[in-house]
Amino acid sequence: MIGDSDMTVGTTAVPITLREFTQAGVATGTNVTLPTVDAGSNYAIAGSVTSTTFGFLRRSDDQRYLTMAGVNAAAGATGFGFSTSTYPNRVIAWVDSAGTFDTFTRFAGNRTTPRSVVSTNGTDLWWSSDAGSNIGGVNSVTLGSTTKGTRIVNNQTALFITRNLGIFGGQLYASSNVALPTSPAEG
Repeated sequence: MIGDSDMTVGTTAVPITLREFTQAGVATGTNVTLPTVDAGSNYAIAGSVTSTTFGFLRRSDDQRYLTMAGVNAAAGATGFGFSTSTYPNRVIAWVDSAGTFDTFTRFAGNRTTPRSVVSTNGTDLWWSSDAGSNIGGVNSVTLGSTTKGTRIVNNQTALFITRNLGIFGGQLYASSNVALPTSPAEG
């Protein structure tokens, strides 16, 4: 759940709470609220109710963690936006089955909307984004990183606006709005 009934829709940073449901859609009562202010080694993580591409929740390949991306802004902060440089810090969160969370992976991502994060083991992370500031595509980071990481897309002429990431059969997959050129070998 992103935001609550008291938050103003628009350019307000909204809190994030993960709610657990059974496969039948019944709430279990287990909720994990991610930090709304910086505390200790964890950074605040907020979302936006006006972004249609934010908030993809993924399960790690080892099935031990849920991961997602957000922005480092206190809940209720106004005038923030993923596409502005006012709040350049992006945060990656993971949550384990006991409700323990980690939000101490933070990096600069001016004018970039983080879309999704996927992990094999809770330490190795890949995040996708739009093409803001020429860092769109898929980037590889490790837990606790303070940089945007290594861009792992092939050299292409178009900037990638990647959306959702997934791991299947040990292979990383990404959806994108850009048609990739085929290589001569794929012909």
